[in-house]
Amino acid sequence: MHILRPCPRLIENWLMMWNSTSPSQLSTFTDCKRKWWRISVNGERQPPSLSAQRGTRVHEELEQYLMYARDTVDGTASAMTRHLPPAGSIEPAHVEVGFSFVPSGWPVPIRGRIDLIELENNRITDHKTTSNLKWSKSKEELLNDPQALIYSAVTLLNGLD
Repeated sequence: MHILRPCPRLIENWLMMWNSTSPSQLSTFTDCKRKWWRISVNGERQPPSLSAQRGTRVHEELEQYLMYARDTVDGTASAMTRHLPPAGSIEPAHVEVGFSFVPSGWPVPIRGRIDLIELENNRITDHKTTSNLKWSKSKEELLNDPQALIYSAVTLLNGLD
């Protein structure tokens, strides 16, 4: 059996170019290191799937709903509004909030965007779309989920942009 090993020069070059990571990259790394390597190092990104494109549209509709009380068109977005603050009640500064956070000892910052921060309710919301709720994370899974942990740490430590 032949075992492929990463080329040290490739790793060295990539580390020199590596200037940040994201919660989704960390989740990918946790789930499958090979997939993370192919996407993050080799740049083998696939075009967004139809599901991912729909998720983006739902996110955009929810942003407009929260900030400007615009009606939602997508049925999923409309259903999600039942679990969100009233239309037009959120300041733009609390929607799609960018962050850059460098945990102690890390070589690069973790960067990302939090969909909705409700400081008065002590709540962070990350809009998720799915074809089946069986893919939803349980409370137990969220306790160890890189994205949930990073979003919480960033908010608590006020590492928001």
